[in-house]
Order: sequence, then structure tokens, then C-alpha cells
Amino acid sequence: MIKRFILLLLIPLTIFAAKDIDRSFKMMKIEQRVALVIGNNQYDSNRLGKLQNPINDSRAMKDKLKDLGFKVYYGENLTVREMRKKLRDFGEELQKGGVGLFFFAGHGIESQGQNYLIGKDSNLISEDEIEDETLELSRVINKMNKSGNRLNIVLLDACRNNPFSRSSGGGLAKVQNAKGMFIAYATSPGEVASDGNKNNGVFTEQIIKHIDTEGIPIGRMFKRVKKDVYEKTNQKQRPWTHDDIIGDFYFKLPTKSDDKFAALEKSLIAPIKLDSYTEKAASESNTIVLETTQGKIEIDLYPDIAPLAVENFKTHIKNGYYNGIAFHRIIKNFMIQGGDPTESGRGGKSIWDKSFKDEYKNKTFDKAGILAMANAGPHTNGSQFFITTAKTPWLNGRHTIFGQVKESSMETIMKLNNVDTFGRSGADRPQDRQEIIKAYIK
Repeated sequence: MIKRFILLLLIPLTIFAAKDIDRSFKMMKIEQRVALVIGNNQYDSNRLGKLQNPINDSRAMKDKLKDLGFKVYYGENLTVREMRKKLRDFGEELQKGGVGLFFFAGHGIESQGQNYLIGKDSNLISEDEIEDETLELSRVINKMNKSGNRLNIVLLDACRNNPFSRSSGGGLAKVQNAKGMFIAYATSPGEVASDGNKNNGVFTEQIIKHIDTEGIPIGRMFKRVKKDVYEKTNQKQRPWTHDDIIGDFYFKLPTKSDDKFAALEKSLIAPIKLDSYTEKAASESNTIVLETTQGKIEIDLYPDIAPLAVENFKTHIKNGYYNGIAFHRIIKNFMIQGGDPTESGRGGKSIWDKSFKDEYKNKTFDKAGILAMANAGPHTNGSQFFITTAKTPWLNGRHTIFGQVKESSMETIMKLNNVDTFGRSGADRPQDRQEIIKAYIK
């Protein structure tokens, strides 16, 4: 039996089964897509000139995103207060999961390394008032990051000019703290973008042109946008992107054809072989211990069900990867999540320095104490894991199950489950640090 098992492990994993790709397609097709689109071109302040294209840009983007399955929150010529209200509503919707997108066309400025989006009523007498009179881009990014959804995208056609001559360089600054996000500016940080002479700004025009191209990942799509904008502006305007997403996102999924399946296959996950998973490794102990703030947790692993996840977990344990890392998220009567060295919920890597595929084999979330891989969507497993504290059948087929807490350790699990937390539901951080002091193989 073990010999047959090892032979199965050595089958190359560079090609997904068709059913895995089909499942990935289905999950991408059904996941929520929600966008906040704002266009401002009229301003009460005399310091800010009227812009020609933001309303046309925002309307075109709204219509295109709706065609691509997004639920769109929309606003034109909004005051700062109205922009913040739209952002709150958008953030609440994002907590349901899926993909979030924020698009803004209008005046945007940089001050002391921070970016600000200007509302219709922004009264910018001096730079000292910018924070009170605008919507900070960092506020948008933080709102999206805290929502806990799979993927976030920010598109800004908002670098047109800066009314304060003492602001360095004009334009916008590079973003900070944007892990796990895709962000695109109309032009490079510190540069100023043209408002354009046609119905749309050149940046938005090229996004609209390419966004519904079938089967093209977002990163590749924006390479085309960059190229076209650069050429159409006679090399004066070069869009800038920040790409820190795991896996890929398609505005329009590829249809089922061999070529596009192959492209999707490569983009979802880099090939991983289990050459190191020998018969010796398969026969060694598959019981691990987590020494935590609340006591010891013993877990039996399932190498025959999820060999990739088990090999990843055990190797990280041998290397001391999890020692000293906190459980950064505890949702009472749902789950305990850890394994992220950044403790932000968006960090951590597998032992292969790349995401690895999901493994689903006749195991369901039918009890408390199940050990499973946390992910950001299909085939995006890294180092993060969670342990359930109740039945969670809605997770079936969405997360790799690779172990079960021993009954003797469930008391410790429930102690962790009952600690005090803060933050909105779905982003519950323990008030007192709950740590994996040491992890080892028994």
C-alpha cells in the first residue's frame, strides 16, 4: 500500500486534472465582484481647475465593470463626506468576500509621501489642511485590506496636477502597505498625467479597450495598457503598476480551450514535484505538537489525503518557521488562524516559495478540530492554516483538509476559541497575544 502511495506521489504535478481547472473556473465565475467608481470633474475651489474627462471616464468604467459582472457603487462630483460614505458602504459589501475594485478619476495630489483624492468641496488653502479636506488613498487601501476578501484592485486616473508648488514633483507617490493588491496609476509616481483631448483620458481609454479581452491575466493586460498609453502620448506618459497579488485575476475568464487552459494552468500555480517526499518521509511520524499560550495541541496529519500540505507543514515545523508566530485571527465558534510570520493575514510562503495546489479527497468540515490550509482563492496555499472550532460545511471543497486535532487537545482549542478579540466579525484579532511558542514533530 505504501509503495503504491509513493508511486502516486511521484507522478508529475505540472498538469492539473481537467476537473481541477473546471472547479477553478466555477469558483472564479461565482465569486462576488464589487467596485466603487468615482468621477469628479467640477470643484468649488478656484485653485482647482475643471477637468474634461473624469465623468466620461467613470461612466465608461462603471458600464464596463457591470458588463463584467461587478456590482458597482457609483458617484459623480462627490463631496469628501460623500466619498467617505461610499467607501464605508463599499467596505461593508467587500466583507462578503470575492474581488474588490476601486476606480477614481479626478484631481489627486501627493503631500509628504501620502496620496490624497480631492472631493468637489475640498477647500485646499494650504498643505496643512489636505488630510481634513480630502480622501486619503491609504484609507481606501486599509478599508479594502481589512475586508478579508480574496483580491483587491485600485485604479487611479488621478495624477493630473498639484495646486501646491512646494509639493515635490507633482503627481502621486508610490503606495505603501499594499500587500496582496494590484494598483495602477495613470502615470509614474511623481509625474503628472494629461486630462486628454477626447471623450476619455488616455489611461482610462486604454483600460476600457483591453479590460474585456478574454483569457488575459490582469498583469499582462496592464502591460498592454502601459504600451498603448506610452505610444499615444508620444512617450510622455508611462502608467505605473504595483502587483503583489497571489495567482492571477481575469476580468474575463478564458473559454474552455486547450491553449487557454494551459495558460490558466501556468498562472494559477507554478509546477511542484514531490521528489523529496520519499518512502522514509511517508513512514515517519505524522503527529505534530503546537505548544501555545493556552497549552499543547496535538494534531494527526493526513499524508495520504493531502501530501503537499503535510510536507509543507512538517518541513516548516522542522525549520522552526512557526515558532513565535501568533494566531492573528480568532473567530469564535468558527476557526483559529495562524502561520503568517507577518501576522497581518496576508503573509507567508510555502517551502517551495510559491503557491501550491489544493487537495480535496473525501474529507469534509463536519466537526471541530479540523486542520486546513488558509488561502486567497483556488490553488493559493502558502504557510497559513486554520483549525475549526465548530462544524463549517460551507468550506467543503474550498480549503485543503490535512489533519485533525486529537480529542485530548480540544480543551486547548476551546480555550483559544473563547479568548477576547477586537475588530469587526471576520477580522477578529485577539486582545492578548495568542502564540505558537514552539512547534515540533512528536
